[in-house]
Amino acid sequence: MNDIVVDFETYYSKKDGVSAATQGLKNYVDTSYAYVLALKSASMEWVGTPEEAREKFPAAFWSDPNNRFWAANSNFDEAWVRKEFDAGDMKPWNCVLDRGAWSQLPRHVAGLTRVVLGVQIDKKVRDFMDGKHSDDLTGEERAMVWEYCMNDAREEYETLQRLPQPTAVEERIATHTRMINRRGVAVNAELVEADRQACEQWRHDCLKAIPWGLETGKPLSMAHLGKWAAGLGIEMPATLDKRDDEAAEVICKDPRLAEVVGLMRGYRKANTVLKKIASIQNRLDADNIMPLDMIYCGARHTRRWSSQGVNVQNLESEPFKLPDGREVAPRHWIVPRPGKKFLILDYAQIEPRCLHWLTFNEAMLDMIRKGFGVYEAAARAGGLWSGEEPLKAGDPKLYKLVKAQELGLGYGMGVGKFSDTFRPLLGVEMDGDAVKDAVQKWRMRNHRIVGFWGRMDKLIAQTILNSGDRELAIEMPTGDHLRHFSVISRRGLGGRMTQQSLTIKGDTSPGSRQMNLWGGVLVENVTQRMARDVLAEAVLRLEDAGFPVIFHAHDEVVLEVDENAGGETVREASEIMKQAPGWAPDLPLDVEGGFHSHYTK
Repeated sequence: MNDIVVDFETYYSKKDGVSAATQGLKNYVDTSYAYVLALKSASMEWVGTPEEAREKFPAAFWSDPNNRFWAANSNFDEAWVRKEFDAGDMKPWNCVLDRGAWSQLPRHVAGLTRVVLGVQIDKKVRDFMDGKHSDDLTGEERAMVWEYCMNDAREEYETLQRLPQPTAVEERIATHTRMINRRGVAVNAELVEADRQACEQWRHDCLKAIPWGLETGKPLSMAHLGKWAAGLGIEMPATLDKRDDEAAEVICKDPRLAEVVGLMRGYRKANTVLKKIASIQNRLDADNIMPLDMIYCGARHTRRWSSQGVNVQNLESEPFKLPDGREVAPRHWIVPRPGKKFLILDYAQIEPRCLHWLTFNEAMLDMIRKGFGVYEAAARAGGLWSGEEPLKAGDPKLYKLVKAQELGLGYGMGVGKFSDTFRPLLGVEMDGDAVKDAVQKWRMRNHRIVGFWGRMDKLIAQTILNSGDRELAIEMPTGDHLRHFSVISRRGLGGRMTQQSLTIKGDTSPGSRQMNLWGGVLVENVTQRMARDVLAEAVLRLEDAGFPVIFHAHDEVVLEVDENAGGETVREASEIMKQAPGWAPDLPLDVEGGFHSHYTK
């Protein structure tokens, strides 16, 4: 197999919004142009214009089954090949960044080559081309850009040779993610536009009503809020964060302050929604299809997906009302294509199931296999409930407590945080001693999980003491590994020792740093990684069975099925998802969900 790296340089302009990040890949490729490309293989180096390339590399080159094409971001360069060449039926392309992400490496060329090759790529040439057309370049500038493009291809090729080979399953998952992005989702453009107009009006109304809004053009200024409050003799809150109890108390003292803060929050909320709407509208094609930007191994250590651009995974799950009574539901913007409907299926309590499987809690797992839900199974296995009727009906208070325990305590949550996080579920009647007792008794019943935290703590300590590169590796049930890098122990505030690590090798940015590494964190990592692996294999099985997975978010899949599909379709897709993976054949799984006319919770 002949591995060939392809790298394009294309016109972009940050000022004019001409970029894949702003327009989405399809619209960008349709409206911009490529001016140079480079190809690199074991036996070839070539750089030139697309016109020159069309003479050098005819259709047969691109459709040759012996050629395997790679790019740093394969969807990007593949799209340009399809635009510039009569490429025919190409084999699926391969992505260098995806392969690096599988090894928990940086997901950008500069960071990847720095870690793998020890080479720091200088992006000044790319920055120099911002807003510049290739025809405007001098001969010297042209040579500089051509060499920059060729050098990128060289270093991407060399990086590729040094990256380890992923498992076949992970290669398929990465390929599927790139396909999801190209396939995209349909959008209800009329609803999006109506919501845009309503939010524009809402924002304008807030701006006018904020006392200093129109005059200063800075409606969210804390300084102007402070001046306004001082002029009326109103106490000023330290923050407008809704989660700050002290600030909330100050705000509630004076109705005038509460009204203005509400207007400021409304203005900020409208701004956020309008930016999201603009991103969607910029990306829509003529058929109102929006390409996605889901990222394979977005969280490197758990391998969960993330998104950039329009993050469909984190669209607000609950609708919100505007002052005029209109309800805005961002998830409702995402709809099936004509003649289709959504089948949305969600794994039921998959993390507790995985955690109890990892800790060999057969009493709990057997209860689940008998058909009990996770929370009732926990109560019965723990000797808390033996009634003939379901726990939820027989003892609702106990059901709420067990549910809170199973959701919150598996990863080492303490008494204070448990009380704060689950207060609405626990009930206000539980005082501090009762909450402490609930935590302690759960830990006694689940000593295997507590022991799991302890084993992970020992692994961290051993890594710090004995590992030269301080790399911690945990073997997963799949046989693959979850890693933390540069594990250290450091004295923090108050003299307390804490352990820290990086989840992306060679990346010290905040997104990579794990600032408080301990056994509970590693148990959470391992459990979430296992749940992700279960979902990933289910996604592949669904596609193989003819169920298009439009996208997936957290523990759910969104399938696009025929509008006439009925109960048999739900049963078939659910059974596919409930099939345990070969590496955990006794893992009991369950699925919930049904048909919908739009994306919903």
